[in-house]
Amino acid sequence: MQHVQRLWEPEEQRFRAWAAPGDVPDSLVALLAQLGRHYLPWVSAAAAHGSAPLALGAGPAVELAATPFLVNARRVLLARYASLRCPALDAVLERAGVLRFYADFASDAGTVPDPRNVPQPRLNRPFAPPWQAEH
Repeated sequence: MQHVQRLWEPEEQRFRAWAAPGDVPDSLVALLAQLGRHYLPWVSAAAAHGSAPLALGAGPAVELAATPFLVNARRVLLARYASLRCPALDAVLERAGVLRFYADFASDAGTVPDPRNVPQPRLNRPFAPPWQAEH
């Protein structure tokens, strides 16, 4: 008989206390730092101005528009940051060099959504799956 892992619903998840800032794995800090070099500057600017240039690899920067889905996702991310903010979290984000993308934009936070409402990829036009694209 094959073992099937149960997928927990978000409201059933239980989390433990924050790890001390020095106990956060270097690999997680490196991932956050990479986001700070490439993604967070673009998404912050694009959400504020509707679009922003993004350099992909060694090529020239490309102007990319922010979709309403992306703007809302950023607002949710900032809301989660605001609801969980504490010195330990700020210390980890500072260690990764990305604290400013959270603390400096906390006023852009939306609300933390009810986890029982499933995100709708069709709202991420033009990147929605073909079967959910709005015409």
